[in-house]
Amino acid sequence: MDNIARSRSGIKHLEAEQRGYDFNSRFRLPESGFAASGGGFPLMLRGGTMIGTVGVSGLPDLEDHLLVTNALRELLTLGH
Repeated sequence: MDNIARSRSGIKHLEAEQRGYDFNSRFRLPESGFAASGGGFPLMLRGGTMIGTVGVSGLPDLEDHLLVTNALRELLTLGH
């Protein structure tokens, strides 16, 4: 559970990597409580309201992220 709580910031981690800054330094977050790693994904309505999050942990960062996004993609296509 600690790993899931620490990896809620996965989206920001990917943004930080792409833009070339250190996640924890930029947002002044202690590394002991916040891990910039994959596995967290926001659940948002089309209008932009966040209604929850999905978090997984146990695989390498990118694989955690892909597990979440692939599962959500599959769930979203079931009803169409």
